[in-house]
Amino acid sequence: MEGNIKIVIESIDEIVLDNAPWFSLTGPHSRIAEGSGKARRYPVDVSPFYAIEDASDPQSWIDLATLTGSGGIAV
Repeated sequence: MEGNIKIVIESIDEIVLDNAPWFSLTGPHSRIAEGSGKARRYPVDVSPFYAIEDASDPQSWIDLATLTGSGGIAV
């Protein structure tokens, strides 16, 4: 079988890489994600990370502020 190995690399959509935390929290990790609208986070006992859908969209920041809570800090 030597010489018959074929490596296949699937293309990864660049937009997913541009916002990997968001796509993780709304995709493969959605079952554990907390939040709604345009902001999500991991449960505090899992990871400190938060994500927003679109940094240029003011609603994303509003949803993040709501999710974080008064005096909270988002990473």
